[in-house]
Order: sequence, then C-alpha cells, then structure tokens
Amino acid sequence: MPATPLLPRNDALELNPPTGADIHLTTPGSSFLWAMFALVLFVDLAVAVWTTRVVRASRVWHHFVVINLSIMAVAYFSMASDLGWTPVRTEFGHYQGEGLPRQIFWVRYVDWILSVIFLVLPATLASPLNLGDTLAAVFLAVLTYTLRLVGALTPSTYKWGFFTMSLASSWALLGYLVLPVRRGAATLGGDYGRLSALFAGSAVLFLGVLHPICWALAEGGNVISVTSEMVFYAVIDVLLRPVGLTFFLYRLGALDTRVLGLTAGKYTLDGGVAGTLEHSEKAFRMPHVPHFPKVVPRRGKHDEAPATTPAATTPAATTPVAANPVAANPVAANPPRLSGATVHEQTPA
Repeated sequence: MPATPLLPRNDALELNPPTGADIHLTTPGSSFLWAMFALVLFVDLAVAVWTTRVVRASRVWHHFVVINLSIMAVAYFSMASDLGWTPVRTEFGHYQGEGLPRQIFWVRYVDWILSVIFLVLPATLASPLNLGDTLAAVFLAVLTYTLRLVGALTPSTYKWGFFTMSLASSWALLGYLVLPVRRGAATLGGDYGRLSALFAGSAVLFLGVLHPICWALAEGGNVISVTSEMVFYAVIDVLLRPVGLTFFLYRLGALDTRVLGLTAGKYTLDGGVAGTLEHSEKAFRMPHVPHFPKVVPRRGKHDEAPATTPAATTPAATTPVAANPVAANPVAANPPRLSGATVHEQTPA
C-alpha cells in the first residue's frame, strides 16, 4: 500500500513477519484490522466521556461497556500488528494444502474469554436473575471460548470434540439468556422485557450461529483464508459489541434502573447514598467527629474486683460513750501474752 500523509504505509508484516506459517494474514487484512482498531478505540473513548456525564451511582453499566471495548481494542491492536498468534497444522486442505501451518490468533480468544464476562453480566443484572444463575451464565460463557481456544490449537481431529463441547455450553448459556433472563426482565415493567428479548435474540444470532460457523470455516475446516477469517470475525464483533452495547446503554438510559437495586454508592451520615442526585455535596466532606468519653479498658479474669457483700446497716449510735476507756476497749484490758522468744519490737501504726 503506498504511503500518504494521512495514511502511512502499513509495515506490520515486515516488522512482525509470520515466520513459520504458510497460511497467514496479508497486508490488506492487517490494514482492515487497523481500521477496526481505530473504530473500537473511538467508540470506547466516546463511552468513557459519556460515563463522566452520568450520575456516579448509575455508571456501572457504562463501566461494563468501557471494560469490554478496552479489551477488544487491545486484541485488535495485537492482530493488526500480526502479534498474538501461533502456527498450527491444518487437518484439511480446502483452502491450501493439507497439513500446512496456519496462523491461529490466540489473542482473539483471550479477548473473548475476558470480555464475554462483561457482555453477559449486563444482560443478567438487568433482570431479577438470582446470583446462582448469574454465576452459572458467566461460567458457561467463559467455558465456551476456552474450549474454542483449545480446539483451535489442536492439530488433529480431536479439535471437533472440543468444538462440540463448546457448542453445548454456548447453547446452555443462550438458554439462560432466552428463558429466565428474558422472563425475569419482563416482570420489571417498562421496556425491560423488549430490551432483554432484543439482547437475547442478538446473542442467539451472533454467539450461537455465526461464531460457530466462522470457527468451522476458519480454524476448524481451513476453508477460508486468514484475512477472510479476520473480516468475518470483525463484522460479528463490531455489530455485537461497539454497536450492540452502545444501543443497549442508550435504551437502558430511558428506563428506571432503580428497580434493579444496583445503585453504586455508600451510605453516609446524612442518610443519603453517595453519588445519587438526592445526595448533597456535604456528604463528601469529612464529618465532625464528636468527643467520646475515655473508654475504660476491660479487665481480665484475674483483674476482677473481689466480690463484696453489702455492709450491714448499723443504727445510729444512741448510747453514750463510756467514760472508762478500759471498759470501752476489752482488748486493752486483757492484752495477749507473748513469749520472750517471739517478742518483736512493735511500732505504733
């Protein structure tokens, strides 16, 4: 591709040559991936700016999209640079000769294993699905693309075993999205039911149909080239994630998300929740800490004061004091006898 002031020459394959792979990405394919990277990065930054204009307690949905698109941008940067791949010998020779090493971009599967979590969570949290079913849906999503990665890296026919298991887990995931998630969202009122149905239909089309077809034609059956594989996957990714998730955010912004109970914030001393519209600015200030009296440390079991019995009440003295001091003090009248061997010098107290 000739270099221009606005479009510099793409030398990614010269700097990072596909050494060891006979079936590899071409320069036009790399240029297409650079365009996809720019598109994803632009949408990612736009949603990040959008997030700053949303009430702090309601930004959780925008954070999901920003995280998802950030992971996707890193993956497309790697693939456009011809990085993040390994050669794997093909089982079939439909596109080129059988047994030739083909580029398998494992970075794409790392992208999907991480980002599919933040693709499933918005759908499950936008419905009254319980925590157990939410964790099960996330696990099935991660398991699906982990099995696809292992299958893509397997050169023998055993790859189709991993592919079959990934199909089972993906359709179990779609069962969660279509049945309990959609039905639960419909009970919330408003447009939650229609929004969940639209999301579930998109997931069935892209995750349940188009993704397996692309895998079977590319990594599995070696029917299409690596560049065609990149275009196929990129169309699915862009329609489902930058376009689909942004539309999801737009529709969700018109709904009352307080019914979901996902307000992010901490209760403060003034009774409000930090980050909400009803919360005043004074909640963010350091509150005045009142003076508490000194706390007496607890005694140990050996430091307990001995139990005392209440003293007997004595009536007021009404008898006159005896005039004879000896009669008043019988001890003084009869002092104890001390032997000479035990007599010690006694000092008055």
